[in-house]
Amino acid sequence: MRHTAHMISLTILLVLVGLLAGVLAGLFGIGGGLLIVPSLTFVLLAQGLSPEWVLPTAVATSLGSMLLTSAGAVWAHHKKIGTDQRTLWQVAPTLMLGGGLGAWLTTVLPTLYVGLFFTGLVTLIGLRMMLATTPQKGARDPRPRGIFWAGPIMGTSSAMVGIGGGSLLVPYLTWNGYQPVQAVALASACGWLLALAGTMGFALTQPAYLNPIYILIIGVAGWISAPVGVALAHRLSATRLRRLFGLMLVLVAFRMLWQIHTAT
Repeated sequence: MRHTAHMISLTILLVLVGLLAGVLAGLFGIGGGLLIVPSLTFVLLAQGLSPEWVLPTAVATSLGSMLLTSAGAVWAHHKKIGTDQRTLWQVAPTLMLGGGLGAWLTTVLPTLYVGLFFTGLVTLIGLRMMLATTPQKGARDPRPRGIFWAGPIMGTSSAMVGIGGGSLLVPYLTWNGYQPVQAVALASACGWLLALAGTMGFALTQPAYLNPIYILIIGVAGWISAPVGVALAHRLSATRLRRLFGLMLVLVAFRMLWQIHTAT
C-alpha cells in the first residue's frame, strides 16, 4: 500500500514537472532541462541512488524527455510563424556536434565539477535574462555570425547540463538580429536536434543513465503543455516574464549546487 502511494506521488510529481517544462519550452525555447535536471536530481537522491550516478542520470533522462517536449513546441511554433529553415540547418549541425561531445564529457567528469559548471552557466543565463534588452527590429541583419565556433560551444555546454540549448541560443540569436519570437522558434527546433544528439551519445556510451519510464512520463506531459507556452510567447510581453524567469534560474542553480554538495 505504501509502495503504491509512493509510486502515485512520484508519477504526479513527474507529470507536473513535465507540464511546467513544456510551458517553459514553448515560451522560452529552452527545452525544459533547467527545470527537469534539478527536479530529477531531487527525486534520485531521495531514492538513494549513488551520488556519482545522480547527475548523469538526471541529465541523460532530461535530454531524452526533451525529444517529446521540444517536438510539441516546434510543431506549435511552426503553425504560428513557420521555421527559418536556412538558419536552422546552419546552426543545428554545429549544436549537434557539441551535444554528442557534451554527453560524453558528462560520463567522464566528476559529478561535483558538472554541478559547478551547471551552477555557473545557469547563473549567467539567469542574469542575462534579467538584464537583457530586446533589440529593435531591423537594427541588425539577422544571420548566425560565428556559428562554426559558437555552435559547438553552446551544444557542448547545453548537453553537459541536460538543457536543450535555447538558454544559450536565444541570447545568441537575438544578439545577431533575430526577434525574440523568431529566436525562440529556432531554439525549439535546434533544441530537439540537440536533445537527439545528446540522447544518442548517452545511448552509445552509458545507456544505463537513461530512465525510459521517467522519459516517457515527463516527455508526454511536456508535449501536451508546450503549445500553451508557445501561445504565451506570441501573445504576451516577455519583459517581466523574462526577468522573473531569470531570477528563478539563479535560485534553481544554487539549489542544484546545494543538492550536489550534500550528495558528495
